Amino acid sequence: MLGTTRGVAELEGDDNDLKESSRVQAVVDWCGPTDFLHIGDAESDIAHNGPDSPGSRLIGGPLLDNKDRASKASPVAYVSKDAPPFLIMHGDRDRTVPFSQSELLYAALKKAGVDATLVPVKGAGHGFGGPEAIGPVRDFLKRCLK
Repeated sequence: MLGTTRGVAELEGDDNDLKESSRVQAVVDWCGPTDFLHIGDAESDIAHNGPDSPGSRLIGGPLLDNKDRASKASPVAYVSKDAPPFLIMHGDRDRTVPFSQSELLYAALKKAGVDATLVPVKGAGHGFGGPEAIGPVRDFLKRCLK
């Protein structure tokens, strides 16, 4: 969310009185929910559109009954050409957060002209690790955080 919401004053909060920027230089997203209006479209072990789903609890009611709040909680709603580079990694067998969530974010970022890379982690579910996962992150951060 932080990677797509720079400059949205209503999301900055009151703690720093906007003296410090919340802008980030790069985003590494592993299996993140990105579009609460469409998270229930894909097959999952979680009934995402149900009233007790994690997303529904986050926004204070069923996602599809609260579309405005669901949209405001979705990183894809804030994608712009000013977003920092993104590395998105997601297990292609994730049964918690559907892989399609990363595809939606990636497509929105590319459409806006953002430097974005989507790495499907073959055979992985919700959570993965090891050298094959850390290597791309290290290379991405080295490139972006010179």
